Amino acid sequence: MGQESLHHLEIEIKLKLTDLPLARRFLPDAGFVLLDPRQFERNILFDTPDHSLASRNQLLRLRRFGNKNIITFKRPVKENDTDDEYKIREEIESGIGHFERMKTILLGLEYRMVWIYEKYRETWRRGPVTVFLDETPIGNFMEIEAPENEIDVMAQAFGYTKKDYITRNYRRLFVEMGYSGDMVFER
Repeated sequence: MGQESLHHLEIEIKLKLTDLPLARRFLPDAGFVLLDPRQFERNILFDTPDHSLASRNQLLRLRRFGNKNIITFKRPVKENDTDDEYKIREEIESGIGHFERMKTILLGLEYRMVWIYEKYRETWRRGPVTVFLDETPIGNFMEIEAPENEIDVMAQAFGYTKKDYITRNYRRLFVEMGYSGDMVFER
């Protein structure tokens, strides 16, 4: 039995969706299989009091997706990745049993909750390509995670070009749109 790698190289882009129902119809017709139906997702980003993770472009996230709880650490694979066509990061994540207990552990280790964001997400896959359809408080997005050439093929199939690629995270998009605070749905 082989050992699963602890590290995963994440290569992705986002695309702003203008027609979410069309994307939902296209994916099964293109051979994609629904892995996770539409579910609510809550994410909490943590950092040290002096924001040392953010200063190194690193991320520590606690996520609840449906009935799954996941802790994730991400970091860039090279020093300056802000101008690249694709977002490429090392990603290490693990399922955890209890969301609130892990949150308490992180706070006890003196991490601080720095941002909360919510979305509804569904996950589709075909071969090496994973597509996430995200409904967020700032709009709908398609995230494509795959090798670069597969990303390009998939984006072109939807009528997008490289100039449409978004490599910024949801927090940066949220701030660029003029919002402040957490990105959560109104209750």
